[in-house]
Parts: sequence; C-alpha cells; structure tokens
Amino acid sequence: MVRDPDGPVDVRVFIDGVEASITEFTIDAGAGWCWADWTRCRNQNLAAAFASARQALLAVYADPPGGSYIADRGDAQWLDGINNSDNR
Repeated sequence: MVRDPDGPVDVRVFIDGVEASITEFTIDAGAGWCWADWTRCRNQNLAAAFASARQALLAVYADPPGGSYIADRGDAQWLDGINNSDNR
C-alpha cells in the first residue's frame, strides 16, 4: 500500500503470488469532513460492498477512529440513516 497523505492510496494485493483485483474502501474520519459529506461517502461505500465486506465496513463505521473531527454531526449516531437491506 502506498499512501499519499494529500492524494490517493494505491493498494495492490497478491494472493499466492498472483495480483488480485480489489475494491478499496478507505475510512479516514480525520479533520475536513462535515457530517453530510461523511454520510454520503459512507452510504456509497456500503452500497458498493458485497455482503461479507459490508459487515466488516459496518463494524468500522459504527465508531470510526478520528470521528471526533467530523463537523456538524450533532447528536446523530454513526449508523443513522443506513438501510440494512442494501446488500449485494
């Protein structure tokens, strides 16, 4: 994984020496997010994930590290507005 702090993350995965195609989901709740943008990104990621990956993502989205930096969250819970039937 190559991470540019001000740019994209480049992830390459190899299984038994063969590069595999992946879908990357980066959950970075650091400074710069407002609640509306965070939930929009969260919902898009969850909708794009297969059911098994979605469960892993939900576990992280339930209490994301750095979440205290997200502005305008108010009293909203981390998983507010998620439709649990959105599984692929």
